[in-house]
Amino acid sequence: MQVLSSKLEWLIAGPARLPSGAYLSWHDGEGSGFPYPEASAVAVRAALWWNRGLAPRLIPTVRYLEQSVGPDGLVCRGTTGYLFDSALVLAAMEDAADAGLVGPLVSMRSRVRAAVHRLAQSGQGCVRATSDRWSTRFGPHLLKALALSVQRPAPDASAPVVPLPVSAAAMRLSGLQRDDGAFPPAVGAPAYLHAHCYAVEGLLMLAELGMAALRVPAERGVDFLAALQRSDGTLPQWEGAVTVTAADATAQAGRLFLLDGRAGMRSRAEAALAGLAPLSTPAGSLRYTTACDDENVWCTAFAFQLEAALGGTPLTPLSLV
Repeated sequence: MQVLSSKLEWLIAGPARLPSGAYLSWHDGEGSGFPYPEASAVAVRAALWWNRGLAPRLIPTVRYLEQSVGPDGLVCRGTTGYLFDSALVLAAMEDAADAGLVGPLVSMRSRVRAAVHRLAQSGQGCVRATSDRWSTRFGPHLLKALALSVQRPAPDASAPVVPLPVSAAAMRLSGLQRDDGAFPPAVGAPAYLHAHCYAVEGLLMLAELGMAALRVPAERGVDFLAALQRSDGTLPQWEGAVTVTAADATAQAGRLFLLDGRAGMRSRAEAALAGLAPLSTPAGSLRYTTACDDENVWCTAFAFQLEAALGGTPLTPLSLV
């Protein structure tokens, strides 16, 4: 039996996981985190990527994810139904089913996939939005969600076919890339690197799924990250920022460097992991940024996957959590 890293042990048994199986977005001394399906989905996928034998321990979380799906097939935060959150929950349910857990129901997964494709076709990042920010817009970060929504083929089947709503939306969103490779959240805005990484992850996934032309913009997006990587291996939250270090963007960039495969990129991935050390807690979790002490679920999951992949666990674009 493989020994769990401290990062994965924190994800599975740490204080961010509630007795119900739901994950808090983060854990802190103020109790300000909230039950968050997206974070729960990332934790499930990270654990199952590493070892499917962990599936029984994740049953309560999978049940929580099932319950997070609304009648319209979307996963909501408050009253807002998100394409991104829904696609991540879909991917976690698919992974759980592949790992042999009873359920989630095929009909439920089909309903979520149809809802994601419906929003993609209409160019909506969410429904019933109560704010206007990058996560509610139909922006480049959704490239990852689109890739996660593609139906997985049977083991003996040919490569999956990317549905028209996904391929059309992906081409539209990839066209928002700047000449320097960046995916900003809005025209004229600096790039938010966490969201930029989601876009590049999605391009790599979609290239793997048959949209080979998207490999070129993916490499340009990786080059943009490489140009922003600091001497200590870390990356900032925002393009042009000089102080705050972001654990999520640093770990995500490290994974992308590792997958890129071009000369010098593995050493960049190793530097990113080393640069995360000051943001690591004794329990194994990752603090969100150098300006925020919250123990963050998705930052920890990304850092765990980078650590494990550098250690030899196979990582592919489609296994990015």
